[in-house]
Amino acid sequence: MALKDQGRLDEAVQHFKQTIGIDPQFAEAYNNLGNSYIKLGKSKEAITQYKMALSISPDSPSVLVNLGNALAKRWELEEAFCITEKPSG
Repeated sequence: MALKDQGRLDEAVQHFKQTIGIDPQFAEAYNNLGNSYIKLGKSKEAITQYKMALSISPDSPSVLVNLGNALAKRWELEEAFCITEKPSG
C-alpha cells in the first residue's frame, strides 16, 4: 500500500494486480486496486474492483463505503443507495 500512499499509482495498480493473480480471494487487494483507480480518475474500473471485493467479503464496511462513494461519483445513486440492502425473508 505504500506505493499508493506515495502517489506512485501506476506501480500500485500493477502491484495489486499481481497480488490478485497470486491470491484471487484476497478482497483487500481488490479494494486497494479500486482505491488506486479512484485516485487515477477511473471510477468505472474502481467500481468493478469494489464489486469483486464485495463478492468475496460482502460485509466489509470499507468496501461498501468505497463502492457507494464510487457509484455516487458516477451519479449511479439508485445503485449506491441499494448496495447494503439485504433481501427480506
